[in-house]
Amino acid sequence: MPACDFIIGKEHPALAGHFPGNPIVPGVVILDHVLQCAAEAGLQVHAVANAKFLSPLQPDNRCSITFSESRTGIAFQVVTDDTLLVSGTLQYTQEA
Repeated sequence: MPACDFIIGKEHPALAGHFPGNPIVPGVVILDHVLQCAAEAGLQVHAVANAKFLSPLQPDNRCSITFSESRTGIAFQVVTDDTLLVSGTLQYTQEA
């Protein structure tokens, strides 16, 4: 499966209220990028079965999303530099 890269800039509207003075990208914004990447790969996601947030994401850091097949769906990881930020599983069907 393809990988996707993204950067959340300092100007993103979700950062204004998410710890002013020390912004951290909200988890829902990261998951939105995971879902967009999955859709671009032709997956119709029904649910985020689970997600574990392991490290905070600061704005302006390049992230990579990778996918792999698992017993229960499609596993995903979001990484910046060598740091694992988020891991989880998506429930999906393959688009026809």
